Parts: sequence; structure tokens; C-alpha cells
Amino acid sequence: MRKHLLSTIALSSISTTSAIVQAPQEASAASYKISKGKLVNSKTGKVFTSTLVYKNTLYVKGKRSTTTTLFKNTLYVKGKVKKGIVQYKGKFINQAN
Repeated sequence: MRKHLLSTIALSSISTTSAIVQAPQEASAASYKISKGKLVNSKTGKVFTSTLVYKNTLYVKGKRSTTTTLFKNTLYVKGKVKKGIVQYKGKFINQAN
């Protein structure tokens, strides 16, 4: 019984450390840069054509967003995160960030 308990503890500690080591990494900020007001790929120099967040600012097709946009359950107003409880298209969104 004691050997079984020790082996269980050893396996659980190994699995938790491997889970920590294998955590997915975020895209490095070095792959993006702002050039002439547009978000570009630093390796290729091409403007991004998708919607993404860089340094807490929303960029749509390479340009900073100028509208109110709900992206991945976060409300952005003119590219910046809107704080607090706000109403957007008839729904209340709580962003206590």
C-alpha cells in the first residue's frame, strides 16, 4: 500500500511539472511592429489583414480600430478596452479589468 501511494504521488508530481513546462506560449511581440500607423509583420514587412490585439489595442486590417467592437468577449472603443459595465447592442458586458 505504501509503495502504491508513493508511486501515485511521484506520477502526479511528474504530470503537474510536465503540464507547466508544456504550457502554450503566446506569440512574441517581436513579430509585430507599428510602421507609419499600421501594424506590420516585422519579418516580412507586410501589413496584417486580420483582426488582432497588440499591446492592448485592437487592430483591424492593420489599422487601429476607430469604432466600437466586441472582439473575443472584450469591448473595444476606438481600439482601447472599455472598462466597467457597459451596454452594447442590447447586452450588458462586465469588464472589470
